Amino acid sequence: MSNFLDNFYGTLFHPDRTFEGLKNDPPLFQGFLLVIFVSMLASFINFQPPGGIFDFAFFSAGLFFSVITGISSWLILAFFLEIIACIFKQQGHTKVFLTLSAFSLIPWLFLAPTQLFKVWDLPGTLLGIFLGFAIWVWVIILSIKAIMKAYDASFGRVLIILLTPLIGSSITTLWMIYFFSTLIRILSN
Repeated sequence: MSNFLDNFYGTLFHPDRTFEGLKNDPPLFQGFLLVIFVSMLASFINFQPPGGIFDFAFFSAGLFFSVITGISSWLILAFFLEIIACIFKQQGHTKVFLTLSAFSLIPWLFLAPTQLFKVWDLPGTLLGIFLGFAIWVWVIILSIKAIMKAYDASFGRVLIILLTPLIGSSITTLWMIYFFSTLIRILSN
């Protein structure tokens, strides 16, 4: 299933079947291009026509930064999930996760047209906000499906995988606060 348009359509309308095909033969390069395109789209959604050379340079720098940030975030998330998956003895699926997670971003492509509704008065703005939220939920659902398919994990296990860093960072933050507040008390007396 290496045809991009089949993968695109399948992700939108038959994600489980499409993700299974992508898992068996992950087209990582297609995923890479999707991440770049979706990252660039974020800059174009907030696009204001450049008034001069500095505005154009600023927009170009923002576009470049969006692409670098998008790719970096994509890779860091995959690396981080691979570390967490190692704890659960499920490691070795980075290429599959990178591919599936990139394809799970496809609904973001519909965010730009929904922003056009915000140009109208209040009903259009509310419709644009509602559609934007629906797209956000759609991407979250597809991302969870991508993790489930890449790591052969149940929904409960995916929640544990996703909540582990949140709980760990919360505990670490609290520990650091108590540690330094105790140190400050010791040094101030």
